[in-house]
Amino acid sequence: ALFAALFMAVTASAAFAQDDYKRGEFGVGYSHNRVDSEGAFDPTGASSDREGFHGFYLNGGYNFHKFLGFQAEFSHHRKESEFFIAGAPATLEGRLNQGLFGLKAQDNRTETRVRPFARALIGVGKASGELRSATVTTDDSETGLAAALGGGLAFRLSDSFDFTTSADYNPIRLGDGGTTETTHNFRVGVGLTFRFGNK
Repeated sequence: ALFAALFMAVTASAAFAQDDYKRGEFGVGYSHNRVDSEGAFDPTGASSDREGFHGFYLNGGYNFHKFLGFQAEFSHHRKESEFFIAGAPATLEGRLNQGLFGLKAQDNRTETRVRPFARALIGVGKASGELRSATVTTDDSETGLAAALGGGLAFRLSDSFDFTTSADYNPIRLGDGGTTETTHNFRVGVGLTFRFGNK
């Protein structure tokens, strides 16, 4: 009877440990966004390809279940291009800022070493651009509905840190003067996630 009680106590504590998970997380990393700029960075107008914008992301989350949680994210991307207008040098700078929030599905248990995740985020995106030359400086911006639909992999480095990779479809509905258009962007990211607050 004593042996049986000891065995049950050990196995029960191990079972509960396997269900422990982190309540909170905070992530930071590099992000690359292939932005559907409709050839804005090609002065010849011959190209309508997506342009590579470099930037970063900051996100935070609260896991209310070992497999599900909320996530909020801010990201900033920019690109700068230099060319000539009527023989004079000019610089075009584009910026894309987004604030998104939504749900994230992931195995948050503390003992999990590889964590695939999926997420669906929605929020606001702001695209702005500035053209500078020796004779003229002009800028414009548009704001609209944005989303990120995708996922990635998180690799456990320690009890508190994960190395995270992500890939998202990132549509943004922009409008100005009564007309709207959806840009179809794709972004990838790599970074570190700090996990805290055992459940």
